[in-house]
Amino acid sequence: MSTVLIAEPDQLSVLKGRSEYSDAQAFTDAETPAALEAIMTGRPDIVAIERIFAKKSRGAALINRIKADTSLETVEIRIVSAESGASKSSGRGGSGAAPTAGATGAAATAAAAVATPAVELDQKGTRRAPRFKIIEGIEVMIDGNPAMLVDLSTVGAQVV
Repeated sequence: MSTVLIAEPDQLSVLKGRSEYSDAQAFTDAETPAALEAIMTGRPDIVAIERIFAKKSRGAALINRIKADTSLETVEIRIVSAESGASKSSGRGGSGAAPTAGATGAAATAAAAVATPAVELDQKGTRRAPRFKIIEGIEVMIDGNPAMLVDLSTVGAQVV
């Protein structure tokens, strides 16, 4: 069983000390693009994301990116906490797991967001301009915050 672990540096060292994550391929929150590349190429069984990172926009974007990729449907996403042994888990095919006892509101919200299926948009006649997909991994800054560029049009851009 292979695992990818993503957390803030101080949380990462605590989680790597646990037996279930000692052999995990570990990435800090600043290494999100490298983590995504490892997930896309390695297809791990589990992606464990520390709850502090999961509730940030980059963590939520990573979770949504994994959930949106049909080639990663067998990957189990776990929201884990460095403070306790509890974790929340969301398998791709199911309804998602309920947060465990002791989950904070933000972590519970992140777990719920992972479990909620995306609503399919009507792509015909709803856009003012055609959108053009961008190669994966293009990172941009918006108001000083990092974001991943998804597509562009003459009237806007989609970022995560």
